[in-house]
Amino acid sequence: MSSDLQIGISGILTAQRAMLVASHNISNANTKGYTRQSTILAARNPMITNAGTIGQGVELVKIIRHKDDYLNSRLRDLSSSIGSASIKSQYLKELETVFNETSESSLNNALSSFFKGINDLSQNPESISIRSTFLETANTLTDTFRRVVGELDQMKIFIKQSVENKISDINALSTNIANVNKQIAVLKTKGIDSNDLLDKREALLHDLSKLTHITVNTQRNGMVDVITPGGFLVSGSSTTNLTFDIDTSGALSITDAKKVLKYTFKTGEIKALQDFYNTTLVNYDTKLDNLASGIIKDVNRIHSEGVGLS
Repeated sequence: MSSDLQIGISGILTAQRAMLVASHNISNANTKGYTRQSTILAARNPMITNAGTIGQGVELVKIIRHKDDYLNSRLRDLSSSIGSASIKSQYLKELETVFNETSESSLNNALSSFFKGINDLSQNPESISIRSTFLETANTLTDTFRRVVGELDQMKIFIKQSVENKISDINALSTNIANVNKQIAVLKTKGIDSNDLLDKREALLHDLSKLTHITVNTQRNGMVDVITPGGFLVSGSSTTNLTFDIDTSGALSITDAKKVLKYTFKTGEIKALQDFYNTTLVNYDTKLDNLASGIIKDVNRIHSEGVGLS
């Protein structure tokens, strides 16, 4: 085959491959996690003659992936923060519904009616109707306390179920990342680019970052380690499965499957759920207990000092 024909064919083949890469970009324009790819072209090794070198056309040297590791890291951090804020907003709205201060059946209204009943009774203790009304307000207050506490307990159940589901998601994502790690490492040893696999892994890392804040370190073999403040989730092709537990203090904690290591998360959906369970709901429980105990104590004291109608 003549040299000029070979040069022409090299140009056609190289252009065709470059078009395939461009078509791949267009086809994946809406693919989650996809990163644009482009081609690097270079002149083929020339033919050396006594008169000098003669060009041999063009070739596709490499297909590069336009990534930005710093930007990806910042996006994961942002995703984790948004995950926390989303969960907090969701459960604060539910908490607002539990207390429902704008409703006539709210705890605040029940307390106001109760203390108004006490005031009315103190001014006219002989009135049977006022005594009857006061007993009704007392029963309403008791029922309202029970309703609020019951709904807070129900929220705890929902949060535990949500944590269980999200930990299952973490374990599944970690396993998938480890599997992609292995595929990337195998291709790297053969000198083969794995751009689409790298995109797939980046999408998995982004999904994982919604659940918990992660740090990603890349190994020389192309694998990544995924680390939380509590320890490794992924180390190359190995993973650490997580579970949750309610410890002796009643706090919800995240541990490894063997319950040897306790994982502390910085941000993310699971961290927000932990904080709401361990701090927000506990604070409301404590305040409700103190309020109810104080009312019971004062009412019993006043009752013990009172006298009957006769």
